[in-house]
Amino acid sequence: MSALTIVANEPYDCISGGIPRILREITPRLAERFMVRLLVLGSEKDLKIEKLQASLEIYHFPHYNLPVGDTYPPECILKYVKKAIAESDLLFIQSVDCIVPLCYALRIQKPWVMYFHGIDWETFPRAVAWPWLGRQITPLVKAYARFWYNRAETLIIPSPDLDKVLANAKVTASRRVIPLGLDHQNFVPAVNQNQAKEKLGFSPLDIVLGYIGRLAREKNVGFLLNLFDTLHTKYPSIKLLLVGSGVKDFETRINSNPAIRAVGQTNDVIPYLHAMDLFCMPSEIETSSLSSMEAMSCGIPVVASAVGSLREYLFHRHNGFLAIPGDEADYQHHVEELIEDRHLRHSMGALARETMLARPSWDQTVEAMGDLFEELI
Repeated sequence: MSALTIVANEPYDCISGGIPRILREITPRLAERFMVRLLVLGSEKDLKIEKLQASLEIYHFPHYNLPVGDTYPPECILKYVKKAIAESDLLFIQSVDCIVPLCYALRIQKPWVMYFHGIDWETFPRAVAWPWLGRQITPLVKAYARFWYNRAETLIIPSPDLDKVLANAKVTASRRVIPLGLDHQNFVPAVNQNQAKEKLGFSPLDIVLGYIGRLAREKNVGFLLNLFDTLHTKYPSIKLLLVGSGVKDFETRINSNPAIRAVGQTNDVIPYLHAMDLFCMPSEIETSSLSSMEAMSCGIPVVASAVGSLREYLFHRHNGFLAIPGDEADYQHHVEELIEDRHLRHSMGALARETMLARPSWDQTVEAMGDLFEELI
């Protein structure tokens, strides 16, 4: 059995984070075909190793408490990862932020593959607290990312649309399209939405606007909070349900508004989805947006920015709304349509569910990944 080392730059238990949630789906499945070591950030001070199954080990590494943008850099992990990388046949990298494993892999000429979760030179500058600094460092981030992308054996991209993005950035590494999977069997519409709302402390008469993801600057959470303030002035019955954690500045603002319910990290997002009447994804930079797909699978209409592969499955005025990125008036108009028309919410939600049933399952996604890894090995 071939050995695979997977490297991520976020905690494995960060359920609201896209990368950890994807890894929780694909890692156990990959361990059915490979000996897998998963290297992730951890919350413990010392290194912790878990053995979840015979062919799967998880290494949790401590991180510094000083944030860089909206992320926390790991402590020096080279002494721990040397053996894992050296004994693997292939590295599966989730982000070029993972500089230590990348440098060591380059040094010992270990082949590696990367899943393209986001456009680094657009997301990282937005994650910085000072916009002027973000603008200054964008060219450097782009050059850094391009350097590492071009040294990958293959870049896995979730949609053909990203091929053009990489080509325009002069990324020459080979690319393979493998869409993200979806758990159609568990992400289903609520049997009784009123009960789902009451379990979370909402009234059945409340209109619940939801968001699942990191409360991060690059996710445009500040924009969402401004939008909600405007909507709540006009519609007192609307509530905002946020699932995730992140920047402290946002958390302070959220906690001061009784119409906003923030639940932080959770191991199960489905009960919260079942309480939502509509879902909003305000980010101006998205690749797949797993959260949006899961909301649609639960029969929830989504209002999202017309970016990335969202445009491949979210069809304007059919199963949701595509809004102009960063345009509060456009977002407000579409959200108000859904607030005021219950029939529209239900009809769009049903079409959203139908659309998601045609998406690949996680088993299909992992099978395609495994075939690629074996081909490269």
